[in-house]
Amino acid sequence: MSMTYLPEHLAFVKRHSGKLKDSEIAKLFNRKFGTRITEKAVNGVRRRLGFSLRAKSHHIYSATEIAFIRAWSGKMPDLKLAATFNAKFGTDVSARAISQVRHRNGMDLSCTFHTDAERRFVLKRREGLTLRELYGKYRARFGEINYNTFESFAHRTLRLEIK
Repeated sequence: MSMTYLPEHLAFVKRHSGKLKDSEIAKLFNRKFGTRITEKAVNGVRRRLGFSLRAKSHHIYSATEIAFIRAWSGKMPDLKLAATFNAKFGTDVSARAISQVRHRNGMDLSCTFHTDAERRFVLKRREGLTLRELYGKYRARFGEINYNTFESFAHRTLRLEIK
């Protein structure tokens, strides 16, 4: 069943888009206007009219927060830095957001956070193991790390040892 949307209907969807899920918008819409539209219908209206699916929630970083990121930049992976940052400042920023802040502020983006113990582990374990197997053992011992980051680190470590 198709419905003709009045300007106040569209204004309602626009006002709540990006703040609520489509299912929640549909419930509120039906309650307010006495209709029976579905989540799928709200999704279609929102997409056709170009209304945002998600709210734009950008974290504005204070000078203290940027100084904290700068102090730890290059000393720990972004995933760990994001967790530490969130615990200290009570925020919910992602590792990607931390990486972008580092990039925008010209901070060290090199992979210098690996300890000597981690390097020794890679060198000691390299014989007889595939990189994927070594990755699993590394994660079990040292914690979570992205595979591509690990692969790059392992290749650099092994290449330096050969020279």
